Amino acid sequence: MHDVFVFDLATCKEIPVAIYERPQFPATIFGTEIVWTDFRFNTMQPGDIHTELYSYDIQTGVETRLTNSPNSKGVASAIGDYLVFLASDGSAPGGVFSLVLWDRASDDHVLLANYGEGAEGIGLSDQYVTWGAFGASEKDVFIYDIQTGVTTELEQPGSQFVTATDGDYLIFMTEETSTLYHVDLYRYSTGEVTRLDNNGYSRMWPRLKGNLALWVDYGYSQATYGGPRDLVAYDVETGALRRVTAESDTYMGGTIDADWMVYSLPGSGQYMFELYAMNLYRAGVLDELGHVIPE
Repeated sequence: MHDVFVFDLATCKEIPVAIYERPQFPATIFGTEIVWTDFRFNTMQPGDIHTELYSYDIQTGVETRLTNSPNSKGVASAIGDYLVFLASDGSAPGGVFSLVLWDRASDDHVLLANYGEGAEGIGLSDQYVTWGAFGASEKDVFIYDIQTGVTTELEQPGSQFVTATDGDYLIFMTEETSTLYHVDLYRYSTGEVTRLDNNGYSRMWPRLKGNLALWVDYGYSQATYGGPRDLVAYDVETGALRRVTAESDTYMGGTIDADWMVYSLPGSGQYMFELYAMNLYRAGVLDELGHVIPE
């Protein structure tokens, strides 16, 4: 059964947030607020798609039910009043959802992509929502400007379906073949796309926070797709790249925020994972200004 926990990196304490008879997942966090998808009203019988969105404030300890409708909702990301989630009323094929932006301050809902577009790999900043979906050529990156309400399709060769965005940058993953993947960087102010190439080895599952990017990299192990790989940190402002992991392993990707990298490795059973956190500054990956120290 899936429950929601928070791990306080300052105190190294695990805090239970939502532990109920039915599952709660996935979850996202911004500031002191955690938002998750909750199955407590689902009968767990075939055909029942009912889920709700809940939030919990770490400081106040208050849990709030955010939605109240019998359809299926899955949270993707939250920043302040903005919440992006996937939704289905059951009329689309199983496992296929529409993408919705909800401004909780105004209670406005914006349909970003309908279920036929297969939106996935959602990124969110205070200005943009990004995702991969079927467009003019295979799956492309789409960018929604929250301030102007304009959606832009970023057409690139191959298929794009993982995105992350922050500040002036958007990072995304491109599938060239079923065994070769690339990480590409887009800058909003210039409209320039830069391929962060790796001499024919895959780079996958990019994340971005501020000037720091993180991804899974096969270049150090020189393994093919599915083999041992590493985690690397990249500075989008300086172009500095740094291997973070000391030895190649089956890393599952991770996330990065406030000098911390969180990542996982397969655990002892199916759908079980070991979760780790590393302070990149203390590990000598970042300098005092938060920039990547080159190798």
